Order: sequence, then structure tokens, then C-alpha cells
Amino acid sequence: MSQRPPADYLERRQPHIQPKSREFLVDYLTETHAELRLHAESLFVTVFLLDSYLDRHEPVEARKLELVGITAMFLAAKYEE
Repeated sequence: MSQRPPADYLERRQPHIQPKSREFLVDYLTETHAELRLHAESLFVTVFLLDSYLDRHEPVEARKLELVGITAMFLAAKYEE
């Protein structure tokens, strides 16, 4: 995969999302990952896809952040599993 997005991408690109919201989402995705017993690589790819999407696309509403995260997990599982 390519490089990680810069650490400040939330401030620059996602005005509706607080860093704490991303932290809660990653915790939720980690719990879901464990519950579904996916490969470790799937979680890494999930977080990479989430960060890449948030860095490169139009602002996401805070209420749709979980949907973006779960979609990233679905795509990562399709790729890794």
C-alpha cells in the first residue's frame, strides 16, 4: 500500500469529525474485528482505508463516520480474507 496520510488530515479535510470520534471508531472497529475473528492484516488495511478515504475525499458528516468505517472493514476483509 502507499504512504499514510499526514497526522493533521482531520483538521484540514474533515471539519465535522473530531480526533476523538476517529479514536472511538477505531476502537469499535477493533472490537468488531475481534468478534468476527478476522486476520490481523484486515484491521491494518481497514484503518489505512479509513484514513486514506478521510484524507482524500469530501467532508464526511459525523453521523456517517461509522458507515465509512464499516465499509472500510468490509473492503479490507474482502481483500485480506
